[in-house]
Amino acid sequence: MSESSFEKTNLSWQFGQLQQRVEEWWELKTAQNIPNVKLLSWFDSPILWAIAKAAFWLILALLAVWASWQIWQLSRFYIHNFKKRNQTTDRSAKKTIKYLSVA
Repeated sequence: MSESSFEKTNLSWQFGQLQQRVEEWWELKTAQNIPNVKLLSWFDSPILWAIAKAAFWLILALLAVWASWQIWQLSRFYIHNFKKRNQTTDRSAKKTIKYLSVA
């Protein structure tokens, strides 16, 4: 069996072809129904565009701060336990060294 015939009889290749045909058909049908709509004059305003960009970056920054705060809240427990575990091992090591004597 040659490689080209395998590609054409493969089930995933046939499914990909069907998907591509459906997508092209949908694009053809919907592209005909889209009228040429002109945007309103106030929608093209540079001031509105600047406000939209500022609002987008503000929301993005607030989302980043919120995500950082959530990560900090979740990791605080693990950091506390890690420090506590290191402190207990340091104390026990100091106590054992403290009671050692040279005879």
